[in-house]
Amino acid sequence: MIIAMRQDLVAQGLAIPANNTEDFYSAEEVANMEFLGCLNELGNETDGGLYYRMKTKDGTMVHLFAVDLDIVMDGE
Repeated sequence: MIIAMRQDLVAQGLAIPANNTEDFYSAEEVANMEFLGCLNELGNETDGGLYYRMKTKDGTMVHLFAVDLDIVMDGE
């Protein structure tokens, strides 16, 4: 599964916040992340949820708001 920042946010040049850190991520950074799964508001794994758990290029696990992202391709 490939996850990307929503195009309207990209067009505005915005960076999106992580829920579990104080960091913000650009569209390019998000494009280089690995999708690990969905989380609910309590941080528990779920089939769908408010957050996507992503692994950054340097191995950091971040929780990005699902509303800021789009599924671009499903590899299944």
